[in-house]
Amino acid sequence: MVSLRIEDVKGFMGKLLSKETFDNFLLIEMDIITAASFHISGHRQKAWYDNDEWDDLADTAYVTWREIKPAAYDLIKGHRIPLKITGVFRLSEENTGRILKKGGFAFDTDAVGGLFFNLRFEGGAVVVTTGVSMNTFTTDKSLERGWDYYFAEFLSRNEIVYIEE
Repeated sequence: MVSLRIEDVKGFMGKLLSKETFDNFLLIEMDIITAASFHISGHRQKAWYDNDEWDDLADTAYVTWREIKPAAYDLIKGHRIPLKITGVFRLSEENTGRILKKGGFAFDTDAVGGLFFNLRFEGGAVVVTTGVSMNTFTTDKSLERGWDYYFAEFLSRNEIVYIEE
């Protein structure tokens, strides 16, 4: 787990809300506090889809950030910045598999509960924290270190400047 303070908050929020940078992450949940509090659950609601749509979905448990971003943006936009935004994002199972293969990790996707990052915007500052959930007990921390490294590289590739806290 690593905690990263984002240096250019406006640039980061622009990439989160207006660009495709984070679109392939799954949204687990998000809370937005403006004049009121809003909670977004990322759990996909099967009843909302017809059978063909449901069958075409790559990940049926959670929606992608791409799907929810317009609604979140509508809640956030305005003349005042939100008091607080928190969010939990997970890398898709497909991309998790790619990282496992690329990094040569001794885990398969069934052993990994998820590769996450948590977002916290408050008081004009953004901090993102990485995390790994395992479905089996292990003392092997190589995947945690690998995810920390991969996520920091992802930020750097997308020109998001951060300081490790």
